[in-house]
Amino acid sequence: MGNKKLLSTLLLSSLFLVACQSQKAPEETTAVETTTETTTTTVSTTVEVKPDYSLYDGIISKYATVTKNSKGDVDQSINTIAYLLRNEEIYTGIDYALYDLDKNGTDELIISFILQNGNHIPLDIYTLKDGQVIRLTSPEVKLASIGERVLLDTLVDGSLLMSTSSSAGQNIHMIQYKFDSTGTKLEQTHEWKIDRSKGEKVPEGLPESIKKDEFTYKSVYTKPVTKKEASAQKGINIVEIQNGDYSSLAGTWKNAQGYTIVFDKNGLVSEHSEIFTVKPEKDGTVLRLGVRPKGGGVGGYFILIIPAGAEAPKVNNGDGTTKPAQSDNSRDRLYAGQDYSGKPDHFLYKVD
Repeated sequence: MGNKKLLSTLLLSSLFLVACQSQKAPEETTAVETTTETTTTTVSTTVEVKPDYSLYDGIISKYATVTKNSKGDVDQSINTIAYLLRNEEIYTGIDYALYDLDKNGTDELIISFILQNGNHIPLDIYTLKDGQVIRLTSPEVKLASIGERVLLDTLVDGSLLMSTSSSAGQNIHMIQYKFDSTGTKLEQTHEWKIDRSKGEKVPEGLPESIKKDEFTYKSVYTKPVTKKEASAQKGINIVEIQNGDYSSLAGTWKNAQGYTIVFDKNGLVSEHSEIFTVKPEKDGTVLRLGVRPKGGGVGGYFILIIPAGAEAPKVNNGDGTTKPAQSDNSRDRLYAGQDYSGKPDHFLYKVD
């Protein structure tokens, strides 16, 4: 799906001049013509044109209008299952991720429900072709209403697997799709109708699902920031961090208890831990980093990144009420831990 623009560069060829000779004889003169030959060679150069992912902003903005408290008309141009967010407690919000599903150089836009357990369920998938946004999960392939009873899984071979069930899970319907040769449509490759009451089983040998930590999710409620706006930001730069650039965090951070965290431009500096998720909170003004042990195991924690001017998340009292956290809102700060107390001596501030 990646666009390639062919440029032709004309090279100057060699110019050959044939010398002119003349011979004089009595009563006769012979002239030899001078001829000029030009040879032109054309060399083709291929220049890769990167996809303009800002074209996805319009889709993201449409899903950003669907919130727990939103009311009014339903936008029929998106997956209307998204509006279950208004009433169903199992869904907590909507995220998006960019991921090259078919490995052709162009990231697809994956819109997903966030579940209470933190997992994601795809709602809609789009791609880009020749500067156009194309919906892959369209009504034509019967995928316009995924996300509730109809689930869609992304597989490591670039295919997608739709599944739905009825009769308390006894009857299962599955369809496997692949990208067509243009990368702009999904084609059905296999279909299974399984009746477990007759002893029929789910087919074996299907490709594995893409691991969830392969996706970097961002909130649709985070207002897109232009490159110019991002470069003008001072201190902690939320946009750059979400794009993998931790330069604005680089340095040592320390709290009143003496606990320190060190970042460089590539992320957390640690022999034992690594960042595996980056998730916006509080309408995108705060970032939550998920940290886990390298190599797996227990001992994971989170880091809140709170820029100057942004309020720290409120503290849950456990009885349905909240209270403000105690931190210096005029300064960039971090909070690290496995739970959140909001106490002043737990916030980390930059010391170098």
